Amino acid sequence: MNLEVSSQLPSWLPAYWILATFGRVALSILVIFTVRKSDLVRRQPQRWGGFATMAALMVGWALIAMGAGSLGFFQLRPDMMFPPNILGSVLAPIVLGTLVFRHWAVFRAAILSVPAHWIIALQLFRVSGSVFLYVYLLGLVPAAFALPAGIGDLVTGVLAVPVAWGLYKKSAGARKRAVWWNWLGIAELIVLVPLGLITSESPAQMVAFDAPNFVTSYWPSVLAPSFHVPLGILMHIYSLVQLNEQPMEAKVKTRPWNLGWQAMALAAALYFIYPVLFYVISPLKTGRPIAFQIHPVIQESFQDRYLILYIHIIPSMFALLLGPLQFAAGLRARHPKVHRNLGKLYLFGGIFVGGPAGFYLAMKSFAGLSAQLGFGLQSVLLMTTGVLALAAIRRRDFAVHREWMIRNYALIFAAVTLRVNIRIFVLMGYELPDFHWLNAWLCWVPNILVAEWLIRRSQRDVIAPASAYST
Repeated sequence: MNLEVSSQLPSWLPAYWILATFGRVALSILVIFTVRKSDLVRRQPQRWGGFATMAALMVGWALIAMGAGSLGFFQLRPDMMFPPNILGSVLAPIVLGTLVFRHWAVFRAAILSVPAHWIIALQLFRVSGSVFLYVYLLGLVPAAFALPAGIGDLVTGVLAVPVAWGLYKKSAGARKRAVWWNWLGIAELIVLVPLGLITSESPAQMVAFDAPNFVTSYWPSVLAPSFHVPLGILMHIYSLVQLNEQPMEAKVKTRPWNLGWQAMALAAALYFIYPVLFYVISPLKTGRPIAFQIHPVIQESFQDRYLILYIHIIPSMFALLLGPLQFAAGLRARHPKVHRNLGKLYLFGGIFVGGPAGFYLAMKSFAGLSAQLGFGLQSVLLMTTGVLALAAIRRRDFAVHREWMIRNYALIFAAVTLRVNIRIFVLMGYELPDFHWLNAWLCWVPNILVAEWLIRRSQRDVIAPASAYST
């Protein structure tokens, strides 16, 4: 951290964040053990495994966040590779916590055993984020971040008390107020993530250049994004599920590989932020995409091909986002017209517009013949599988259509695996020109192999009704 900024931080700040973290963990565990003694849990003792898991995960998560944060693992720097580690510390717990809750019945039942008003009341700890207002008054955090963070956390935390009390007393309109409070709380926390990036010294910085945010990615304030933000979002999600009118004992029925599709959908949604930030928003502020600043060869390769680059990126990123929705059986069954229209957008934009543009860019790859062949073949297969999927649905062969769409989306998903691989290679000490020729194959060949495995596994599944695919 900037030494001048570090010297101005209050001496009590480390103790404050550590106490706030352990206090939140301790109070949550106290609630867990209290609920464990309830009649509902005594009648179903298997839920104890879910409670024990919750307690262990919270303690382990807090210790990892404190250890990694104190060692500077989450620090933002102008020359660092994007996405930064701190973004993973926010997103990974949310993704894992949601998937475990969705697919582990014991854990889900344990969460739903906690009274709804208790889960909301625990969010009183959100008031700890109001410390950013004090740090802002010291001139150490820009207003663009400190005001939304401090005021938002303070208001959300204070309102948790009357909202929880209303649920406890079963007041008129209490459930509706709780639902609104949860959604507002989630929105406030989600907004803080990009605000933290664009106000800090990082490749994504767009504002506060005269007074950057030196605090939130450094110890001890880094506990806010690495622990308190994802925990707050998860508690809001769990609370919303509780407030749903469906029976709390409802079973989750999914196909064996649905977990993988849901993970891909989350990855696609998270990746969507990357092109929006690096290719759409950043040129408005810096005059060129941030991606060009990661390595000189990227700018050299694309600086004379802006139009083709954007023709490829914009439709493809929307196709990546739309793809998982097309595999949702509920959407196909309940809203077949929406399914068809989204499918048309997916094929036209991502395949028949983004595909040819991607092929052109592949032929101009800076990484030589191997990259040109790898990315070029990916583009050809992308367009070919799209044509075959369209032909299958035209002749109303729904099973074959689905199989070709699975292969097609595996090729689209290469946009995600490409960047995951880049991150891995960079952490291993390689630079982009050293491995890009290999990544041109690694980003999509494993995806196709997984797609073929999924197709073989799904052959026993019931095909959705023909009406869902009718044109």
